[in-house]
Amino acid sequence: MIPHDTQNAYDLNPTICRRWIFGRRILYNAYVMIRFDIHGESLFFTDRNHLPDGVGFEHFSAPHLIFLCGIMLFIVTASLLYRKKGHDQLGIPLEPDGPKSVLPAKTRFQRGMRIGIALTIVVMEIVKQLFCIFSGNYVWDILPLHLCGMSIFMIAIHTIRPNRFTAEFLYCLSIPGAVAALLFADWTMYPLWNFFCLQSFLIHMLEIAYPVMLLVSGQIRPNARNLWRPAIYLLIVSPPLYYLNKLLDANFFFMNEAAPDSPLSLLQSLLGSPGYIFGTGGLVAIVWFVLYLPIELRRKNRLSKLRAGLDISRTN
Repeated sequence: MIPHDTQNAYDLNPTICRRWIFGRRILYNAYVMIRFDIHGESLFFTDRNHLPDGVGFEHFSAPHLIFLCGIMLFIVTASLLYRKKGHDQLGIPLEPDGPKSVLPAKTRFQRGMRIGIALTIVVMEIVKQLFCIFSGNYVWDILPLHLCGMSIFMIAIHTIRPNRFTAEFLYCLSIPGAVAALLFADWTMYPLWNFFCLQSFLIHMLEIAYPVMLLVSGQIRPNARNLWRPAIYLLIVSPPLYYLNKLLDANFFFMNEAAPDSPLSLLQSLLGSPGYIFGTGGLVAIVWFVLYLPIELRRKNRLSKLRAGLDISRTN
């Protein structure tokens, strides 16, 4: 049944009216999804301490895999678009690798994408912090002192002032940390249509997308010789965070307890606590070896070809 005023509009312009009715239905359905879950209770803004049992999702379940596929699609699309704009607006291909690890951005479009991602991440984190404060449900563990929380600041700093430390941090810590967080999410107690769940998926997605975009465009160039910078950073911040965890009953860097169903939980079962923390250092070294081996092999191959070309030119 169409209301009288809507019926008059329908007689005048049926196409516009149908679109208006369709849009109103979409908004209403979205409101219902946010306002109520299957139990008839609002869970969209419910924190983990007030969730009923059985509303979360399981690791690598169908919904989790769908989210992961969507995240992968977004990262690939954003990276290709970012790189393509570097070609189109300059009219020349991207520069070859050189001795520097950081290059300036090539276009205004690329700068806008970087700023947009950085602002989105920062705003989402601020909204989460403020919501937990004003709702009276704040716990120390949600402070942005986890590795992915620190990546928020690194992305913001790199957007304002790119440098070798932030570039290397984003490649060797932010990417593997965010990938591990998405694969072995510690927010599975939330329903998928929940602010904290969506915020966690989106932030970690953007923490991967940002450095990958710069990586494929050649604007960050990882170098194993710069690994000492993030390594020293971890050595400096880890001991204070370990004792801060004890003081605040938190779990920053997962140094008090490993994330469930993750590789860290296996290390904890084998080495105990806090012994698994030292095992985590070995795991980090393996991840860094996997990340940097292809880059170093490619660099050496390029240098060998360059030297071979120089030798040929000299003989001629």
